[in-house]
Amino acid sequence: MYYLPNPPPPPSPSHTHTHTHTHTHTAWMMGDPHFITFDGHPFTFNALGEVTLIQSSGDNSLALQGRITRHGISSGTVFTALAAREDNSDTVMIAADVDGIRVYVNSVVIDLSTISEQVFNGFTVLDKGENTIGIAFKGGAYIEAKLEETMLSKISVTLPANYRDTTTGLLGVYNGIVVDDLRASDNNQLSLSASSEAVHSQFGISCKQATSCTHSITVDRGYYLS
Repeated sequence: MYYLPNPPPPPSPSHTHTHTHTHTHTAWMMGDPHFITFDGHPFTFNALGEVTLIQSSGDNSLALQGRITRHGISSGTVFTALAAREDNSDTVMIAADVDGIRVYVNSVVIDLSTISEQVFNGFTVLDKGENTIGIAFKGGAYIEAKLEETMLSKISVTLPANYRDTTTGLLGVYNGIVVDDLRASDNNQLSLSASSEAVHSQFGISCKQATSCTHSITVDRGYYLS
């Protein structure tokens, strides 16, 4: 395990979809995982296992979880799957597979080869081409991920203003106030100037599913948000 203190800047947004809301904020994940929170704070978190990226409460309750695995024989780690659900929607998973990028709805793989935009209970799945998948939720949340080699990279999560002051997890407290973004699951507030090791042990690890998160992913061919 190693730490990279200066993650690169995010790529420019590429998504265009019909669930456009004004005053949105976007968080990013890329590479070995580098993060940029909704309020703009960059950090790196190298780990293995399932993590909570977003857990929100309010009129639109969004759960977003991810799986981080080792990248080949290196000591680096990358995202290989994301699972999400909003309110009482179906559960959707985007996964890096040996045959490419796959999408599962309620643990069943869906075929996007002939119909590139498909509507399910609570969201629309969009095949954006070039191994890129978008998920547009009815409540306004939008997730996009691109397959690069055997990992999910250039992951973006866009939330509208109605999600302000409702989120916790690795993507931070979305409220326009960057100084509280590194808030652990026990409400311990870490300084933005904390070392990479402190961010890892005191903030990142608190969002691992096995330790403290109440909404867990059951590891199967599909993911389930409990």
